[in-house]
Amino acid sequence: MKIAELRPATDEDRSRYSAQELVARVSQLGDPENATTPTRRQMIEKYQAALVIWRKLNDRKGELDTLSRIGGVNNYFDRPQALENFNQALALARAIGDPWGEESILENLAEVLSGMGEIFESLEAYEQSLAIARELKDHVGERLGLYGIALIYLNLGEAQQALDYNYQLLAVTRPSDSRDLLLHSLCKNHLLLGEPQSALDYCQQALSVWRAMDRRLFEAATLSYIGNAYSLLGEPRKELEYYNQALKIFREVEELNGEGSMLNSIGRIYQAQGEQQRALECFEQALVLFRKIPNAQAESITKRLIGEVYWSLGDGEKAVDYFNQALSRQRSLKDHSNEAATLLDMARAESDLGQLNQARADIETALSIVESLSAKVTSLDLRASYLATKREYYEFYIDLLMRFDSRRPDAGYAAQAFQTSERARARSLVDSLTEARIDSHQEVAAVLIARERTLKQQLSFNSNRLTQLLGSQHTPEEAATAQQAIDALLRSYAAVEADIRIENPRYASLAQPEALNLREVQTKLLDQDTLLLEYSLGEARSFVWAVTPTSIISFELPKRSVIEASARRAYELLTARSRSAPNERPEQKQKRVGLADEEYPRAAAELSRMLLGPVASQLGSKRLLIVAEGALQYVPFAALPLPDSSQSSVVSRSTTDNGPRTTDNYIPLIVDHEIVSLPSASVLAALRQETSSRSPATRAVAVLADPVFSRDDSRVPGSRAGRTVPASDQSLPADVVRSAEESGLKDFVRLRFSRAEADAIAALVPDSQRLEAVDFVA
Repeated sequence: MKIAELRPATDEDRSRYSAQELVARVSQLGDPENATTPTRRQMIEKYQAALVIWRKLNDRKGELDTLSRIGGVNNYFDRPQALENFNQALALARAIGDPWGEESILENLAEVLSGMGEIFESLEAYEQSLAIARELKDHVGERLGLYGIALIYLNLGEAQQALDYNYQLLAVTRPSDSRDLLLHSLCKNHLLLGEPQSALDYCQQALSVWRAMDRRLFEAATLSYIGNAYSLLGEPRKELEYYNQALKIFREVEELNGEGSMLNSIGRIYQAQGEQQRALECFEQALVLFRKIPNAQAESITKRLIGEVYWSLGDGEKAVDYFNQALSRQRSLKDHSNEAATLLDMARAESDLGQLNQARADIETALSIVESLSAKVTSLDLRASYLATKREYYEFYIDLLMRFDSRRPDAGYAAQAFQTSERARARSLVDSLTEARIDSHQEVAAVLIARERTLKQQLSFNSNRLTQLLGSQHTPEEAATAQQAIDALLRSYAAVEADIRIENPRYASLAQPEALNLREVQTKLLDQDTLLLEYSLGEARSFVWAVTPTSIISFELPKRSVIEASARRAYELLTARSRSAPNERPEQKQKRVGLADEEYPRAAAELSRMLLGPVASQLGSKRLLIVAEGALQYVPFAALPLPDSSQSSVVSRSTTDNGPRTTDNYIPLIVDHEIVSLPSASVLAALRQETSSRSPATRAVAVLADPVFSRDDSRVPGSRAGRTVPASDQSLPADVVRSAEESGLKDFVRLRFSRAEADAIAALVPDSQRLEAVDFVA
């Protein structure tokens, strides 16, 4: 062992110590995330003093570290300066060959760019950081990169792309890793997909983590997501409560982006409650903050919200001006999700101003964007959730087309409105049926399907990037390189499609099904004895189309709230005997059911006049295909009285032990009509296509009834007979539990008379032509 003699300190040693001492003093001031602006300025001053020393010493490592620290503090209150700091640091890291420093700086640079609304530049920085992290096998850096990219896609409204990166994040998360980032990202992901309950579950878990870690910014962001979830659940009081909690934290830590976002969210609540002036005050405060940061994306969203207020106040011209400002910025940012929302607002304002042709062009563009984004969501359940949140786009377009129809009844606008209704409701349903017919595991290698999906996503992203490049300053070489990347992807995609067609020719024809147009519905689904009634409910007015093989006639109906209130009333009265009230005695139930039986004819007559009265002249004795929507899907149309009998149907019905007895003047629709209920006309076509190549069934009827749900059923030897089986009973099959939850069932009560019904149905055909499954077999 050699012991070196302690040498006297040099001027360089003293300078180095001074720089390190300055950095140490900054750490004593706390975390910049939770600090006030004056404290952050103190941090910057000390770091700047240290930076001067490192540069005098020509210590490039020290300079790099301090530049990064300065950028990290500036990110909380001066993002343009933070951008300059990190760009200087990035150039230095590359000059001295420090890949670890380069990775970290790119990640921080991406965060700054995202906060400034420079979405694609941020995405590029995250991708570079992620590539370096994987090369260095930096597990933490890889997780941060995946998390950052997922958030970028969420901000772009690309829910499926975000979910893909979240799944990658989940795959690399080790048991020992904190799941904070994953929970945070999944929370926002499920909000975008229109799944508030799932989002709440993730948010509550994330909130506990952030509070335990004293990460106040993440806590505030999660509180805002919880508010968003309650917004989707229709609970404005809870929504406002969580937004105010988040706003308080954002203001305390002086986080301008978060403060502006919360002001916008609170303004939206005031706007929905009709307090337009309070809403405008919130939005204008937010606009000042976003301009100060600056955050181009958030500024564009706020301008749209201000436009909405002016539209509500009746100032359509001023509204359109704000919408145009927002739209211009969103298109330059390639912010397609918000572009669609602005186009919808623009179309509504133009419609009010009488500019119907321009309104039509804008809503058609908006719908094209919405459907393009939904097509990228590979999960059918998630795609259905996403489209459900975009129903208002279709409703407005249908209403607009019907306005055109009222002006020019023979121009085919009613047919276009009907086709839009089919397009809205059939898309995800037909996709589901189609996918059910594709056995990719047996007929097409799963790796080919996955490769096809990945190439579609890469093509979409690279096309967007090329469009952005061509819209900015670029060299011919840069444009050529971007186009070559797309051409290579197209060649790969064509090769994969060829391989899929070789393995399964059916897949290519089924993978992109379309809703039927009017002519296809008339020729493929209807005959002279069949009438299609398709309902579309809207906020201001609703419609029904009566379609035969040779004609289509449209009728205007009351608005959604009126129809759904009447439908719910009729449904509640009709199902009164099958429901039990808490602590209700037998005589109380009998009285309640008796009152319901007396009131039902009036309620059913009212609903019948509303829904069937306008089309009464079209009914004849035809088979009726009924495509309902919303609360109408709960209505058993077969039990509604015929429209022409609804005046006399208000005579009360008597009640027997076996249920309601209909008097002669109450004629249910099913007496004169065969009733077929459908989620959409296109679904019927998909079902027919599925069965077209199927061998005919060997028997005429299959009856399943009166199953045994649990070991406590009286039919089980030694059972504890009489115990009601809760729908959540874990001993039940998972599909049964799921179905019960979706139907709102709390328990499974044996339906004893279903056995008699099954026997009666089975008796209609010979033994050789039937299958009857009851008891344990069912």
